[in-house]
Amino acid sequence: MQVLIRILRGFVTVWVWLVTAFIILCVIGLWYQGGFAKVREVMSPFNLWNYAVGFVLLLPALGAQVLADRLSKRPPS
Repeated sequence: MQVLIRILRGFVTVWVWLVTAFIILCVIGLWYQGGFAKVREVMSPFNLWNYAVGFVLLLPALGAQVLADRLSKRPPS
């Protein structure tokens, strides 16, 4: 069971790093294509799609973290 918990926590770490790298690469691409004005337009705090996409991208990591926490609190069988 401890192996599964370590795998899940490793997955969480890798997934969060990949999502972060993806967002940074998207910002760089936006800057290259449309300049700072395009980055400001897309990354605006009033653009609710950013929050929705970020939440959906982080859902697998959130689910794996919750599962790892529940498995670690479970008594050994």
